[in-house]
Amino acid sequence: MHGTTTIIDWLGSGIAADLPVAATLDALLSPGSTGYYYADDTGTLYVLNRDTVAWDTIGGVGVSGISQLTGDGTAGPGVGSQVLTFATVNANVGSFTNTNLTVNAKGLITAASTGSAAGSILTITKTSNYTVLTSDNGKHFNNIAAGGAVELDLPAAAAGLSFGFAVDATQYIQVNADGTDVIYVGANNSAAGGFVRSNVAAAYLVLVAHGTGKWKTMSLVGPWNIDS
Repeated sequence: MHGTTTIIDWLGSGIAADLPVAATLDALLSPGSTGYYYADDTGTLYVLNRDTVAWDTIGGVGVSGISQLTGDGTAGPGVGSQVLTFATVNANVGSFTNTNLTVNAKGLITAASTGSAAGSILTITKTSNYTVLTSDNGKHFNNIAAGGAVELDLPAAAAGLSFGFAVDATQYIQVNADGTDVIYVGANNSAAGGFVRSNVAAAYLVLVAHGTGKWKTMSLVGPWNIDS
């Protein structure tokens, strides 16, 4: 083959187990040509040195071909075209609305779930006593199918926290204030660390904390008794 052959030409010509005789190829090249690229079947890439009429490995070392991919994607081992398979990082597959996502440092989605629509209220049923968490912020609790009274212990009042309480079963829902916090219902208020409660079906109470120590009523339906 005459003239300078590029790596693209080499890729098109394939791979052989034995390199051609350097002197034979050198004699075929025109004066001033840079050389000829070739590779053996181990993936080592060579260039014909016109000065020494010998094969030099590029960079002075062999260049190993990639035979297998591992990690977040796998392929091979094998030669030729290999199918790339991405590793499973999230077992919860499907379609989601108002999606909650967890993304790792590589930008891969590791968890997905359907979330609440903007402005929607997440309702939670409790049939036994429960300590309300700050992470429950915005949730509204009910006592559907409860067979007895349910006490719900509020976290310490802090600006931005809000919870709702809805009586469904004709059993008491009792909302207990934390520590020395006070619950205000209209012009009345509980004792420090006191409670409000109702067992009237459809009674509804929404409390909001605008700061520390105090829960204020944002919405009230039906009678709610105060401990004081």
